Amino acid sequence: MSQLEKKPSGFNFFSEENAMDLKRLLKLCGIPFVEAPFEAESQCAFLEMIGLVDGVITEDSDVLLFGARKVYRNVFEKNRLAERYDMLVIEKKLGLDREDLMKLALFMGSDYTPGVRGIAAVNATEIISAFPGADGLKRFKQWVDIKQQLIDREEGSSKKRKETQKEKMQRLIETALVDDPVDRADTEIEREYKEKHKNWRRHWEFPDDFPSDEVL
Repeated sequence: MSQLEKKPSGFNFFSEENAMDLKRLLKLCGIPFVEAPFEAESQCAFLEMIGLVDGVITEDSDVLLFGARKVYRNVFEKNRLAERYDMLVIEKKLGLDREDLMKLALFMGSDYTPGVRGIAAVNATEIISAFPGADGLKRFKQWVDIKQQLIDREEGSSKKRKETQKEKMQRLIETALVDDPVDRADTEIEREYKEKHKNWRRHWEFPDDFPSDEVL
């Protein structure tokens, strides 16, 4: 992630004094440690990526987006079983790689973005699949913007006056012609998604910078 200021969580496991005690204890036990300069999860993911550790123990799932491959949760929970998450399994079972999870976070929200209101995990996964590639989400947002402009135009004209049947047919033909200027370049799965959601209305609310290159 880029150098964005992370929102405060309002809760710290260790005070500064406790952190100093912990570091002294680790030194006395001969256990090496690294003090992360910014984001602990990104530091841990990096240590795994370069082969210095075998996995990451954390409760924060964004460690997968930072590049961790093996993640362990509930290790210090007395009343819960420890859980292991493996990116290899996620890729095989869900068909989602690290880049896909980063895109998913743009929809679902994270410490760096509020997400998209009205789009839940299932729909977000469908969008990521239907609009692949580095510019996939930009193509998706372009389609949404075009559809919204058409909806606004239709609603505006219908409020101004009643249309005759001939005028209505003419407007529908014009709308179809400009409905999606890149239809011929669409993949089959992209066309299927657009057809399935062609009647969506204003229930999707996007951040102004979606999809944010800065967050990615």
